[in-house]
Amino acid sequence: MRLVRELDVVPLAEGVEHPDEAAVCRDLGFQLFQGFHFGRPAAAPRYFGAD
Repeated sequence: MRLVRELDVVPLAEGVEHPDEAAVCRDLGFQLFQGFHFGRPAAAPRYFGAD
């Protein structure tokens, strides 16, 4: 995490599937999160209103 901050990169935690994982990543300093804990994949029409 120190190297990421030195490079001025925003840290992203991928594959977060459980609340406990999210908490640990947050404690480690991650700023962005991605994974099933936050939402499941969905077809584009759901978001864009297309059929």
